[in-house]
Amino acid sequence: MNTTSKEQFIKQCKALIKTLNTYKGVEGKSFDMEDWISECGTVCCICGWQAVSEELGDFPRGSKAIKGKPDDVSYVNNIAGEIGYDLQGYNWYVGRSIYLVEPEDRQDHAFLSALFTGEELQHPHLTTKSSFEDAIDYLELIVTKLEK
Repeated sequence: MNTTSKEQFIKQCKALIKTLNTYKGVEGKSFDMEDWISECGTVCCICGWQAVSEELGDFPRGSKAIKGKPDDVSYVNNIAGEIGYDLQGYNWYVGRSIYLVEPEDRQDHAFLSALFTGEELQHPHLTTKSSFEDAIDYLELIVTKLEK
């Protein structure tokens, strides 16, 4: 069973924020990574960007899965999948609300987590195709709520 402490999960969220802030400023890079991996195009690339960054110290399963190079699609898919499992370790619903493909699925999981208010459940990351800015803001919301 995958378990993560609240403190470790906060570190993971902060690592994702740092990575997304780094890549959002790179010209020609889109949030959904479809400019980099043609068969992608989904918000789960939050995990993909973390895999590409090779900053995996806060993601134990992601770190153990390293086999290949960050410019290899199978490498990114493998590491990203493990990062997703790492994120589910603290609270399955909150973790999945970060990276699931469809906005309604992210919103359902956020609701089931019981962490968010009705207003917070209307966050753009939970209701629309997300962007670097939306994902960063949502991750910051999670960190703020958990650090209270």
